[in-house]
Amino acid sequence: MKHLYEAIQEQVIGWRSSHYPRADYPAIGEILESAVPPESDNLRFLRRPQHRAPETHWYFRLNMDRTVFKAQITDWRAMVDSVMIDTAYDGQVFNVALTDVPERKVDLVAGRYELPAPTGPATVAVKITDMLGEEVLVAKRLE
Repeated sequence: MKHLYEAIQEQVIGWRSSHYPRADYPAIGEILESAVPPESDNLRFLRRPQHRAPETHWYFRLNMDRTVFKAQITDWRAMVDSVMIDTAYDGQVFNVALTDVPERKVDLVAGRYELPAPTGPATVAVKITDMLGEEVLVAKRLE
């Protein structure tokens, strides 16, 4: 039975043997091949492990199933921890007029909110906090 690293190594060796074919990114193959002179199997400037690391990296990036590397989240609300709205933001103090924090981990924020319109010109601010604790604040002046 092969170990995973052995199976990956075989695939990378096959990719190397076929001169790193990749029509949409030919420069990657050129760079990887430039490390080995055509008349020899010795590397010019790197040791074998130093060449294998970027070679394996680019094999994965260019040849493996790309859905593995893409986010599998279909609803943006699944990444949001909380939404807070200030209908009279002064640029200094955020006074929460509405807050949406799901009660359970499986619940999502609503994503659509209706609040009474402020009388006269005002700045409305929305603060969104994601699941990693990062915050973004967007303010819009309403006339």
